[in-house]
Amino acid sequence: MADNVDMNSAWIKALEALMCIFSILAISGNTLLLVALARDKTLHTRSNTFIRNLAVTDLCVGLWTMPVTFASMVKDNNWVFELPGMGPSSILFTVTCSFSAFLDNLLLTARMWTLAASSFDRCILICLPARYRDVISRRNVKIIIAVIWLIGIAAALPPLVGWDRYHYSPHSFNCAIEGTGEWSIHRFYFLYFFLVAFPIPTLIIVICYAKIVVLTIKTNDIINNQNKALSKPILPAKSNTLSGGPAAGRKESAAVINTPAANAKAQQRKWMMARVTISILIIVTTSLLSVLPILLIGIIAWSGADLSSLDIKLHNSVHWLFIGNSAANPIVYGLMNPNIRSSICASVTGDVRNKNRSRIYFSSN
Repeated sequence: MADNVDMNSAWIKALEALMCIFSILAISGNTLLLVALARDKTLHTRSNTFIRNLAVTDLCVGLWTMPVTFASMVKDNNWVFELPGMGPSSILFTVTCSFSAFLDNLLLTARMWTLAASSFDRCILICLPARYRDVISRRNVKIIIAVIWLIGIAAALPPLVGWDRYHYSPHSFNCAIEGTGEWSIHRFYFLYFFLVAFPIPTLIIVICYAKIVVLTIKTNDIINNQNKALSKPILPAKSNTLSGGPAAGRKESAAVINTPAANAKAQQRKWMMARVTISILIIVTTSLLSVLPILLIGIIAWSGADLSSLDIKLHNSVHWLFIGNSAANPIVYGLMNPNIRSSICASVTGDVRNKNRSRIYFSSN
């Protein structure tokens, strides 16, 4: 047990209760999301393939990482698979701790790269819609998913073959990479894992959504200019109006464009753009807020600073914030989509007759 961790404090008891809530939400939310995506064939789209992969990683976090962490906390901050009389050097302790850390790092890396792939998918769909089916073909989607898991394995496997090692971390109540101490091959592995799992996919996410936001702003400006042009009164032509000349043609064309239906369509497009912007803001905010503190902790560890000098509550909060994102992702990536929301409601209530779902243009493919 860590000397500076009072397992009977109100703070630790609150974290235990919070972990139970996170686990229930992650398991139930991601299970409902996967059931909805599997049952409704209209949701078998390329974009939703990445949402499905994200739900799988988050479900595994809810089924393994959260319960194991909770059990280690209840066991007075001792590894849950540590039997009485058997210390950290026992085979059972080593195998279970290494497996748990490997799985956690695999899921962590796969989740970050799935977010990056989903961001790239949305960027192509919104910014280059004409090329979307060529770039994000169903074959390419399968390749991307396979590459995501291969990256995760490549990031998490080295400690199992001698590059660094996994050990029990009393600050996170779970097993993790060591990656500290004097400059050595272990420190270089920590740097390798840190770069692969965090900054690179985060940079892809930021670039993709920055492009989407820029395009959204430009499109809004175009729509506003079109609305201003349509709102101007049409002056009667001075000549050739009776004979059907050019002036009459221009007047007739303008009259056709400036109709209530055209204005309503422009307003609908503007509303959809606003919805996209809000959705992007929520997605980026929740993802980055859960990742940035981990990035800072990683930088501190990589610099050689003693993590035990950090306040235990701060360390716990950072870890809990990142884990809790697995419970929030089904809401952000699933329930905000009216198509998926309708399918989830149909799965819960057993009513599969409602097929009238409003389509959001960037998720229908």
